[in-house]
Amino acid sequence: MAGARLDRMIAIERFTGTKSPLGGTKKTWPEYMKAWASVTPVSDGERFRADAASATITDRFVINWNAKAALITVKDRISYGGRYYDIHGIKEIGRRHRLEISATAVAK
Repeated sequence: MAGARLDRMIAIERFTGTKSPLGGTKKTWPEYMKAWASVTPVSDGERFRADAASATITDRFVINWNAKAALITVKDRISYGGRYYDIHGIKEIGRRHRLEISATAVAK
């Protein structure tokens, strides 16, 4: 893992809710940061729920640690390869060396 090639560009997006003029909430996902990452497929699967099937893809992203990356949370999401990944796990690799992010997307 320490020698993983960071050869894929990903974007971390952070949810923002703003009040619309009509009093509702407008949901947006502006870009928080971009990072070079290694991407490793972990699993894919299908779930059946109420006669509807949905396929999911779980990938592991490794990025270099920096002060901004250290603030990534499970409330953020990753945009990569035309998909939006919900983050469900973040762990530090080494002492402030890299971050490993596990995330799941709905397959198209």
